[in-house]
Amino acid sequence: MLKRENQVFWIGAIVLLINPWTMDFGGGMYVGLRGNYLMNFQSNLLAAYCILDAWLLYAAVALLLGKGSFGDLFKNSASFLAISGFAMALMMLIFNPIYAGKLQWLRIIFPLMILFLTSKAFFLGFVKQSGATWRMRLRPLATVGWAILSVLLVLEGIFMFVGKSSINDTTLASKIWFARHWQLTEDGFREAAELSKPDVSRSQLLFIGDSFLAGHGIKNPSDRFSDLIQLRLGSHWQVHNHGQNGSNTEMQSDQIDWHVPKPKLTVLCWYVNDIQDAAESVGLKTGNTGRKAPFPISLFHGSYVFNFLSNLFPDTQAGENYLNFLQRSFSDEMVMAHYAHSLEDLQSNCTGNGSKFAVVLFPIMNLVHGSEFALQPMRRFWQGRNVPCLDLSPV
Repeated sequence: MLKRENQVFWIGAIVLLINPWTMDFGGGMYVGLRGNYLMNFQSNLLAAYCILDAWLLYAAVALLLGKGSFGDLFKNSASFLAISGFAMALMMLIFNPIYAGKLQWLRIIFPLMILFLTSKAFFLGFVKQSGATWRMRLRPLATVGWAILSVLLVLEGIFMFVGKSSINDTTLASKIWFARHWQLTEDGFREAAELSKPDVSRSQLLFIGDSFLAGHGIKNPSDRFSDLIQLRLGSHWQVHNHGQNGSNTEMQSDQIDWHVPKPKLTVLCWYVNDIQDAAESVGLKTGNTGRKAPFPISLFHGSYVFNFLSNLFPDTQAGENYLNFLQRSFSDEMVMAHYAHSLEDLQSNCTGNGSKFAVVLFPIMNLVHGSEFALQPMRRFWQGRNVPCLDLSPV
């Protein structure tokens, strides 16, 4: 009895040590039920702590009601093993989205441990102790359930290493892809480190833009068109790719400021969603705010397998909402006036030191001919300012 009491005492001590209401992450940032910390990283940690607290409380009760030690529960109690496997599965689903593309060899411990716990629970409950009538009746169903769960856990372990880029970089597979193929300089650009210090003896060509320019979906940066242009121009030119995921017109001005000396030619690689900030600043909405799966379905987005499979069937309504938002933006005079002002500032920033300026227009890749609602006003705008403008939609 004394041994079990000691184990219950240590469980209580662990609960107090890891309890989210007593943990301080520095700077007064407590992970607890207050403020706006119940979101993202903090909310995931809070959920994990609550699950761990509940499991430790269950273990303490099982020790007090049982006759064995903590080790005996793992050896002989099918219900304890099953509940432990369930708790670990919840922990896995919660922790997977955190640094999703990293620590994969450490993450694989979760599905392996769940597989071990559930397999042993199945063995103790329906193989070793199969005399009871109800066990015999449930045995076929339990066997099928255990087999399906085992296959899913094996797949979960495999998909923890499957990387695949996606449009919005919201999937776990996309996080893996970026961790493998997206190396940035100290300035935050996807180019060779030596390009951070331009060669002043060579003419400088600077590309600015968003993920299209940075090469989202292209594993090897040398396959991007900016790198291919460097090969065609030869050693007399030095080409820089300052594309950044999600960059807007204001950020593209910053991309120019990073470049010293100023380039001989700056090329803006423009995409239709660049107008979003201007549109939202005057009150237009994308219509996709809060489009999230309800709990507990949202938990399965923490599974590498289900997350990968669900994104094979994208939310078409979200795509239609966003396309409608873009169409409204380019037809709204107030939005266009605000956006034109931002583009004029960008051009002035580029040409203020005598650098030449040009624009490349990218259509919506899966709706090339349907992008005219955005491309036409942009062609007209840049032609009115005597800026060379290349529309890639015919290509």
